[in-house]
Amino acid sequence: MSTSPIAASVRSASAGIEALLKPRSVAIVGATPRIEAIGGRPIVNLRTQGYPGRIFPVNPRYEEILGLPCYPNLRALPEVPDLVMVLVSQDRIFATLDEALEIGATTALVFSSGFSELGGEGVARQAQLKTYADRGLRICGPNLNGVFSLVNKTALGFAPSLEFPARLGGIALIGQSGNVCTCVSSRGMETGAGFSHIIATGNEADLEVADYVEYLLDDEATRVFALFVEGFKNPARFLQVAQEALRRGKPIVLMKMGRTQESQRVALSHTGAMTGSYEVITGALRQQGVIVVQQLDQLCGTAALFATGRRPRGGGIAVGSLSGGMAGVIADACHEHGVPLAQFTPQTQALLAASLPGVATLANPLDMTGQVVNEPDCWKSCIDAMAQDGGVDLLLTAVSITANHIERRFAQENIALAERSDIAQVCIWLSGAPQGSGLEVFNDAGMAVHTRVEDAISAVAAWRHYWSTRDERLAAVAALANQPAPPKPHWTTGWELLEQAGIAVARHVLVRSRGDLAAALSQLKFPLALKIESKAFAHKTELDALRLGLKDSAQALAAYDELIAIARKQLKDQDPDGILVQEMASGKRELIVGLKHEPGVGMAVMLGLGGIFSEVFKDISTRVAPLTALDAREMAGELRSHAMLGHVRGLGPVPPEMLSDLLCRLSNIAISNPDRIRELDINPLIVRDDGSACVAVDVLVS
Repeated sequence: MSTSPIAASVRSASAGIEALLKPRSVAIVGATPRIEAIGGRPIVNLRTQGYPGRIFPVNPRYEEILGLPCYPNLRALPEVPDLVMVLVSQDRIFATLDEALEIGATTALVFSSGFSELGGEGVARQAQLKTYADRGLRICGPNLNGVFSLVNKTALGFAPSLEFPARLGGIALIGQSGNVCTCVSSRGMETGAGFSHIIATGNEADLEVADYVEYLLDDEATRVFALFVEGFKNPARFLQVAQEALRRGKPIVLMKMGRTQESQRVALSHTGAMTGSYEVITGALRQQGVIVVQQLDQLCGTAALFATGRRPRGGGIAVGSLSGGMAGVIADACHEHGVPLAQFTPQTQALLAASLPGVATLANPLDMTGQVVNEPDCWKSCIDAMAQDGGVDLLLTAVSITANHIERRFAQENIALAERSDIAQVCIWLSGAPQGSGLEVFNDAGMAVHTRVEDAISAVAAWRHYWSTRDERLAAVAALANQPAPPKPHWTTGWELLEQAGIAVARHVLVRSRGDLAAALSQLKFPLALKIESKAFAHKTELDALRLGLKDSAQALAAYDELIAIARKQLKDQDPDGILVQEMASGKRELIVGLKHEPGVGMAVMLGLGGIFSEVFKDISTRVAPLTALDAREMAGELRSHAMLGHVRGLGPVPPEMLSDLLCRLSNIAISNPDRIRELDINPLIVRDDGSACVAVDVLVS
């Protein structure tokens, strides 16, 4: 075999992925005739899925494997393969890759574990693996179980799911866990979802999630991405790719590990990926339109709705059910997720009345009653009526168990509606699936169904939000790019920083003696608060470092003496920076806002429930500077305690534009102080009871 010289420049990620997903030829190093073994399954899987290219088994122990000529090494092959699958033991991996480089192969798929997920020597081995990519051989892996391009009928791996009939569709499933990819894809296919590509990325010694997404943005077969991510090697690059996906209208649905310390530990042991702060990274993802989910069923089910290619028409959703009880369950879920129910027009109500018995209520959600079992035509006429209503964005139907032949007919009617109408549909299958049930009809037609109400409604909420905010999000990002940089402020204290940024602060004076205190008392209004100012007293309540509600000079002087004594004891006879004397701000609602530097991402802006319980409830939302008004609006809406910003027991609502302005001012602080601030906390930020203003009463800058 003639060899090909390695290109002087490193081959692009695009060329490497092209060879991975659409190879004209595949060399399987470590192939074996034992089809139950890891080295035997790839040949079977490629043949099962109808791979059209050439397969070259490589193993010096055999002359033939499963009817194919077997070669002793890569040098003996009759041609340079597009892809080299490496299925050998760890001690032979690098020798195999040396051969692949020598003959001019473009891409290698490395399955073995024992790299960065182990730490120590494993990290060094993975670094060595990366050097091959630097020399022109792109690497997928290590530590994975396979890659499956359904579009190209290329099943590369030993995963059991590669043996089964594949359902082609618009979802590109990409995950750092091969087993998760296997579980999500197999379960998704069972419920009617279809995939364009299924890619396990493993430890990502070279090619990473962002590379695959970027490549598949040009893939006509891919409409939506479903991603399972443990950690990002380069978060900033992924965010850039996500923004391009948003621009092209190819949604990304993503589940990220790392919500808990235990999950972060598992991620480190599995792929060696650094997970980063979950709240900050997911906030940054949402800024680029990424739909973040927390359950595997939601990952596939949400992607399946986007894969239909249907978009909202500007109204609410219509719900049809065989059960009034189930209609109520769905209505509750819609309320919890902020999904509006459409109000049927008089014309729609007239059509429904003509189809249903007199006992039926013509409201949304629509209980079609058990009469549809006796008169199955009712199902068709009802879903047609709702689909034709101009105020309906999406039709959601819930099928509970009836006679199998009736279920099948209902499913057929939904499928027929999808073929003649552009309305989006979501079907919920709420019962078992005996052989011959309507679920098989949905599956055969490739119409995805949900098996849980919660997953279905969360998918609808995400779908509506993505398409309703996409244009605004893109316009806001473009506007930010044209804005001049804010001027750099000159400040020495956190209070000066806030005041220069236009953030309201409670009136205060920093004093360092009893004489200073006496002068301050003549300037400020009672009641007052006194606080120790020192980095050692960041958490003032726990350290008894403040006195509140002081009503006169005598109380203030006594409090000053107490705090100085506490400070000197804590600081080993040194004086603090001073004692802050501050007018008490009135308001029953407390927020926390601030900034936090996240490596690889930037400066995060935080909003949350404040006060002494902020670290207990951890009810926070984050985005990354610079912020848009849409970012700020979404932050407030994501808080579990969001309702407290409205009318609450005589308290006035907090104007959304006031919070938005505050958060954008914090964003400007982050942009104009890139090297001076690592973290900034305003806690608490007191909201006046009438909702007219927010006032900072404590600030910490580091």
